[in-house]
Amino acid sequence: MVKALTGIKSIKDFSLKEKRVFLRLDLNVPMRDGKITDDTRIQAALPTIKYALEQGAHLVIASHLGRPKGPEDRETMSLEPVAQALNQQLGLEVILVDDPRSDAPKALLGGLKDKQVIMLENLRFDSDETKNGEGLAHEISKYVDIYINDAFGASHRAHSSVVKLPSLVEQRGVGFLMEKELSVLGQLLEPPAKPFVTILGGAKVSDKIGVIENLIDRVDLFIIGGAMAYTFL
Repeated sequence: MVKALTGIKSIKDFSLKEKRVFLRLDLNVPMRDGKITDDTRIQAALPTIKYALEQGAHLVIASHLGRPKGPEDRETMSLEPVAQALNQQLGLEVILVDDPRSDAPKALLGGLKDKQVIMLENLRFDSDETKNGEGLAHEISKYVDIYINDAFGASHRAHSSVVKLPSLVEQRGVGFLMEKELSVLGQLLEPPAKPFVTILGGAKVSDKIGVIENLIDRVDLFIIGGAMAYTFL
């Protein structure tokens, strides 16, 4: 179904055995005092991670977390708690690499053992990420054979790991979460079944204005939830 909608490949279309697979996820989970308060995004990423490992991939996991402004945010916005959560969920050793531009990822990939995966530290610690810079993408591409985007929640952003990096990797596709979301969006291109109900949530109303304007004349009912509901009260 993904092919019919977008013309891009699914993770299932690749032979992953012993390939260095870069998996861009959205692990931007809410945290308080260094502890994860909601692991929904981690749970959503597990099927793609498990599949890649079952197929024998050498896995590099990457994500952003929050909006770091400088070195002072490195401790509070580190992906270390996420790495620990994945460790517990999957029974793996998640090796957190502080600098994705360093030689460490490539060296580690050359000697990964069973039940070991690499996770790159918060991509937004590198200023190139939010600028869609080529420098970061170029360095990462040196140790990537296959690029898989399963970060639906971040794919609207023109960031280096979402836009520039896949342009430098010949084999690229999407994971299971992205497939699911694209399938649902694809249904919006067809006449919907009635009644047509749209549920919107989250905290940032500004991000949803375009969606609301596009659907307002098509839906029978809007249900607004999450923090953005306060705007309408």
